[in-house]
Amino acid sequence: MKRFYKVLSVFAIPAFLLLYSYTGGSPGGKTGSPGDGGATCTQCHSGTAQTQGGLIATTIPFAGYEPGQTYTITVSANMAGISKYGFELTAESAGGVKQGTFSITDPARTKKVNGGKAVTHTSGGTVASGNAISWSFDWTAPAAGTGQITFYTTVNATNSNGSTSGDQIYKGTRTVSEHVANPQITSVEPNTVAQDYVGDVVITGSETSWTDGVSDVYFMLHDSNSVSFDAASFVVNSDVEITATMPSLLSQQVGVYDLYVDDLVMENALTVTVIDAIADNSLSSTINVFPNPAANFITVEGLEGATLKIVDLSGRVYQSVNNIGFKQKVSVTGLSDGIYFVLLTKENQNAVKKFVVRR
Repeated sequence: MKRFYKVLSVFAIPAFLLLYSYTGGSPGGKTGSPGDGGATCTQCHSGTAQTQGGLIATTIPFAGYEPGQTYTITVSANMAGISKYGFELTAESAGGVKQGTFSITDPARTKKVNGGKAVTHTSGGTVASGNAISWSFDWTAPAAGTGQITFYTTVNATNSNGSTSGDQIYKGTRTVSEHVANPQITSVEPNTVAQDYVGDVVITGSETSWTDGVSDVYFMLHDSNSVSFDAASFVVNSDVEITATMPSLLSQQVGVYDLYVDDLVMENALTVTVIDAIADNSLSSTINVFPNPAANFITVEGLEGATLKIVDLSGRVYQSVNNIGFKQKVSVTGLSDGIYFVLLTKENQNAVKKFVVRR
């Protein structure tokens, strides 16, 4: 009989140590995931694993994880009458491949297991508050192109009887997508300018990476590939902002223009309107146009050497004369009755004068 008791003791000690060791965390590979062969805590504890929603929460946004970014993962449980819990969680892509890197932020209550590819509780992280418990830790997302990730967890709601019997096992999943950037132009300010506008427009993007390099910024008349103009210059302020200096629009066709920043396009981004007032600059005050109204000819006086254009309210250019004299006589016999503008440009300065043709 003494020998029999000794044999029992030999078997009892490992069983006790095995049971005790699980209070300090899962042995690993018990999350119910494909990569773990579907194994759960029921491999060691009696019962059948039940699917339970809401076990896993993350700080990953709805749009998906960004490769290389770190997020907080939380496993929570709240079962009536339960004062102690255990858990294991892992992350896998399709086909059961472990993904991402776990970091422990609460070493008193959690630790890594299964070669660092999963997280479980410690012996100090099993006691609930009331019937509720939660564990949090960080997860750094894998490289771009990994795709959809599923987190798998099993939670052991124990009956605290000191054995593997009578416990209830719950399992849950949470699937997140990889965020795929969708760069786009979102705004142009100002988005309406007159033909005599002198200044900049600020172009704003979303999910753009303009600091990596921008080659072209230009505007094209909507539904037309024959009328366009480039920004005179532009400065990339950040990944999502460009300041573009507008060229002279004095002879540019009035209308609605699409904006192109390399291969990105924003339709109906900029409206160019007809000049509705005499430009407030020093050149305009030195210019005379007479007679006004005119029937056959006008004389433009005061800006020798300038380039002269005559345009109508729609921005159509009827005449263009380079290097005009101090008193330049221009025929208007081919113009219909109406309102027109004399546009003068010299040394990057503009002057505008309105005149009327009436017969």
